[in-house]
Amino acid sequence: ESLRAVTEPAAPTRRERDQELMILRRMVDRDRRFGAALETTCRSVYKTMESGDAAPVLPMLADLVWRSLCIAWEVDGAENGVPKAKLNATIVKLEDEMKQLKSDFESC
Repeated sequence: ESLRAVTEPAAPTRRERDQELMILRRMVDRDRRFGAALETTCRSVYKTMESGDAAPVLPMLADLVWRSLCIAWEVDGAENGVPKAKLNATIVKLEDEMKQLKSDFESC
């Protein structure tokens, strides 16, 4: 029982969930890409369902979730200072520089 408390995070309170939903709504309202992704997916799902083959619907919905998460990641970073995509690029660049320095150091 005590191990479970350590390994599983506590469930968010109603207030925390409401606050997260409010932040998410604000992000969606501020960026048109969310609506465009939803609209594109809806059209694709309707066309697929009209054809009678529902098999591709799940991957389409998974793609919508992925695109939405990517947009949210970018928007969240932009609202809180430096965009996360830029931070990620900086991290990759610094890792490459560190590898080069390590290689130069070992060759001395």
